[in-house]
Amino acid sequence: MAEPDLLQRQREILRTFRQATAMRAQVEADAAAQLAEAHKAQEEVQAALTQAGLQRLLGRTQPTARPDVDPATQLARHVSVAIQTPASIKADIGALQRWREGEARSGSLMHR
Repeated sequence: MAEPDLLQRQREILRTFRQATAMRAQVEADAAAQLAEAHKAQEEVQAALTQAGLQRLLGRTQPTARPDVDPATQLARHVSVAIQTPASIKADIGALQRWREGEARSGSLMHR
């Protein structure tokens, strides 16, 4: 091979290497963007699942939930009220619930 042909070949190899490097950078950038999109989608799904879980929990604890109020806000309000309720009232409520359960059991036994 003559020296000019060798230089030409080296230039072609260098050009090919630069193209390959540019393509690799583009592929890596695309992969990073797709990964970021997947991460964002995962966060959105997690937020939706959390919201749905809060709505189910709120539905179990508060059947008259208002649709115009955020379930998380409403649940936080109920928890806040429960925390602020004095222990004696909580004990009275617990005793009343136990009494109701006892009445329900004894009433069901009498009707058998």
